[in-house]
Amino acid sequence: MQQKSLFSASDLKKELFLSPKAQDFIQKSRNILKNIFLKKDKRPLFIIGPCSIHDYDEAIKYGKLFQKLSKKVERNIFLVMRSFVMKPRTTKSWEGYLYDPNLDGSYDIKKGIKNTRKLLLDLTNLQIPLATEFLDPFATHYIQDLISYGIIGARTSASQTHRQLASGLQFLIGIKNSIDGNVDIALDSVSYSKNPCNFISLNEHGKACITKTLGNEFTHIVLRGSSSKPNFDEKSILAVIKTMRDKKINSPIMIDCSHANSPQKPFGQIQAFKAVIKHLLNKPNIMGLLLESNLYTGSQPFKSPFKEGVSITDPCIDFKTTEELILSANQSLSSR
Repeated sequence: MQQKSLFSASDLKKELFLSPKAQDFIQKSRNILKNIFLKKDKRPLFIIGPCSIHDYDEAIKYGKLFQKLSKKVERNIFLVMRSFVMKPRTTKSWEGYLYDPNLDGSYDIKKGIKNTRKLLLDLTNLQIPLATEFLDPFATHYIQDLISYGIIGARTSASQTHRQLASGLQFLIGIKNSIDGNVDIALDSVSYSKNPCNFISLNEHGKACITKTLGNEFTHIVLRGSSSKPNFDEKSILAVIKTMRDKKINSPIMIDCSHANSPQKPFGQIQAFKAVIKHLLNKPNIMGLLLESNLYTGSQPFKSPFKEGVSITDPCIDFKTTEELILSANQSLSSR
């Protein structure tokens, strides 16, 4: 095992700092999301964007299109951009922009952390609220101040460390059901993370410390399907609502239109998307959805040269289709 020194999150934040205007925007976005969670704001939450970000220029290009679309629908829908920079892996493959920004297995993590923070800062300065998956608890300090919505993924929803992490983040955290479709694990994580926790961690100065969290009342489940079937249908949702009632969890539900709910087909997301829109019109328990979208359709092999705007991880729908879906949903939801 080899180890190299790394700059602290505190030092990086001095170099790549949030302006007062950007801080205000992030706080405003977090407050809007909390009000949606609490049903004080009646708009649904749509989290849309690339499965993973791998190129700065493409992410900014997507962000500018996202911003224009957001303004068109902001009266009826609140949009947050997927900005996933760490990727959980079942088998060894590319682990995300933060870890391998050169896309060549060189793992220039120092560069990756700096590039990631710069990208998220630049998207924030475009007035775009951001969502990301928190995979590495130690990396969280470098970016958490830029995020309005967080995800604990299907592979880590049972992790004690990630439950503790969620309990300390004071904004919305969606916890996905496990890959095999088990919702009890995710709901137990939701319940656990709503409570204060005490544990050992590193602070943003890189010092070991005893951490005590306040608990996060804004944690909730994200349904992402299972290895055998989707779970965006009415029967599955009613079963989850009953389980939540039994566990005394009073949180809304998010539905992931991709992953096993597609299943792994870019345009398979459309069926799930349309089903969620119907749920939003009839079921107050549903808060919104996640949609994997990029500049262009599909995915490409992890091999240079890469095509512009095409995912190198899960296949995505193109932005034109994304816009059509959301404008249609906006019209359907306008009477709500």
